[in-house]
Amino acid sequence: MTFATGGVPHLGSQQSPAFQTDSLPTELSESQKRQSIKPMIGGGNITEITHFILLGFSDFPRIIVVLFVVFLAIYILTLTWNLSLLILIRMDSHLHTPMYFFLSNLSFMDICYVTSTAPKMLYDFFQERQTITFVACAVQYFVFSTMGLSESCLMTAMAYDRYAAICNPLLYSSVMSPALCGRMVLGSYLAGLSATVFQLCAMLQLHFCGPNVINHFFCDLPQLLVLSCTDTFFLHLLTIILTMIFGVINVSVIMISYVYIVISIMKITTGSGRSKAFNTCASHLTAVTLFYTSGIYLVTVSWNLGLIAVIRMDSRLHTPMYFFLSNLSLLDTCYISTIAPRMLSDFFRKHKLISFMGCIMQYFLFSSLGLTECSLLAAMAYDRYVAICSPLLYTATMCPSLCVQMVAGSCVTGFLGSFIQLCALLQLHFCGPNIINHFFCDLPQLLTLSCSDTLFFQVMTSVLTVIFGFMSVLVIMISYGYIVATIVKITSAEGRSKAFNTCASHLTAVTLFFGSGIFVYMYPNSGSSLSQSKLASVLYTVIIPMLNPLIYSLRNKEIKDALSIWKKKLFSWCY
Repeated sequence: MTFATGGVPHLGSQQSPAFQTDSLPTELSESQKRQSIKPMIGGGNITEITHFILLGFSDFPRIIVVLFVVFLAIYILTLTWNLSLLILIRMDSHLHTPMYFFLSNLSFMDICYVTSTAPKMLYDFFQERQTITFVACAVQYFVFSTMGLSESCLMTAMAYDRYAAICNPLLYSSVMSPALCGRMVLGSYLAGLSATVFQLCAMLQLHFCGPNVINHFFCDLPQLLVLSCTDTFFLHLLTIILTMIFGVINVSVIMISYVYIVISIMKITTGSGRSKAFNTCASHLTAVTLFYTSGIYLVTVSWNLGLIAVIRMDSRLHTPMYFFLSNLSLLDTCYISTIAPRMLSDFFRKHKLISFMGCIMQYFLFSSLGLTECSLLAAMAYDRYVAICSPLLYTATMCPSLCVQMVAGSCVTGFLGSFIQLCALLQLHFCGPNIINHFFCDLPQLLTLSCSDTLFFQVMTSVLTVIFGFMSVLVIMISYGYIVATIVKITSAEGRSKAFNTCASHLTAVTLFFGSGIFVYMYPNSGSSLSQSKLASVLYTVIIPMLNPLIYSLRNKEIKDALSIWKKKLFSWCY
């Protein structure tokens, strides 16, 4: 048996075991379907697409008005802020410098970039037929891609400008002359335009003679390649080459520029001088980070591994609390890695298939790590209880051997609970529909597809839910009951605040993890709730592992101090 997974519901028939990802939506009439295709020259049964159907956000009909208001507000704010910045830079002669010249062009690019997709997306929210012609689709992608690639080049030019300003301040005015700035901006536009023209010429050679449903809110290249019925090898190769040129080379230039910038800053003797130099780069560096590393998965892995490295390298953080925290970061890294890589690769696949064994193993790893995290969060609550309620006995109680046993016990119980589920899951038979309306193999969806009796399995799942869910929550609640009672007895406000702060991060992580999990697994799995369940699944499988290191770092003085020390050591090493 082969399962078909996807981030959106399958829109065609569920009788065939083969997954047909791009069949026309069932809500379209036959006349609407006929209007979107026309016979190719030469007759016959072959047809060529003249219109595409954008699914947009049709999965969420209940919150369509909310989404419209949110995206409209974001679009208006984007236009307002960027236009205001353009006008301000234009009108104030003090801002007629290379840095602000680049910034004004960046604002203009952002306006064009968002306008290439947002108006059509907003217009389609309330359209019965969300169609777009092939020509309009090509033009939309052309503008979107041109501005995106141009912005990539402009970010590199801005990095060079910061390098010249900090590393060669006395020569800055002569080096970054108006002529050079104009050529750099013009070169960015021409580079982005030229690359997109190559893509457009190759794209216009494609034929679209089959499904015409784009599961997106705009015409992006991966979705168009999936729908093409001609060979897309050359366009794939061209895209890879352009990615290397505009991605890897630009990032390399930016990184080299900032290495020289950091070295130059470390040579500045005054603290105010260093601070001023850092501040001139902070905005650009933030924009570069958001532009190039917008992938949540990369951010999650980087933050969690970074937190593990900081805890490992700083001896002051070798305490029970940070030992548990480093294990939580490791769990989150493995947890998201069971879902995200497969989900990301499916974005570019026409047939989103997964074998039965692949599906089972994905759920086994996902479930094992999730149950382990439940137990670990309970262990961390006990650690906070001992630290606040018995501070004098904390070191003796939370000895290294006990901490290791608690972490090992969490892992063993998590994998054991999941192994029991795995054995029962392998006894199920799947002989009917094979379409999973989800982005990964989760248990409720698998039970819905099974054609054998799942009563025993559901009872066993309820028992495991009680053990790992309610028992973990109960331990956490009892621990925090004693913690609150102890904190209330503290007479000084400063002492109370310090005690609360040591628990705030853990309590936030617990609330997010168990709250979203309860919504998914305890909420009735009806058709009307599938979309909400899917959104909640994104929260606890993708977003929470990204937020955990941030939650534990922002309010944690020891983590901030450790990061500052290692930043100084890095700068000293560069110097």
